[in-house]
Amino acid sequence: MDRKDAIRLARTLRKNQTKSEAIAWHLLRNKKFKNLKFHRQHPIEYSFHGEISFFIADFYNSKLKLIIEID
Repeated sequence: MDRKDAIRLARTLRKNQTKSEAIAWHLLRNKKFKNLKFHRQHPIEYSFHGEISFFIADFYNSKLKLIIEID
């Protein structure tokens, strides 16, 4: 998966969020939680054995480098 594919998938996941993700997003969006900015369905690039891959986090805060996964 390349960067464009990861972004495309993240956009699709944003449009088709689960009920639990929708509740969490309502609580996290617009800095409602401790004035922290969260991104939803955020693609994160990583390298494993020299191969670039992507992980799409449900919610991500760059200041704390915090990932929240809800399943």
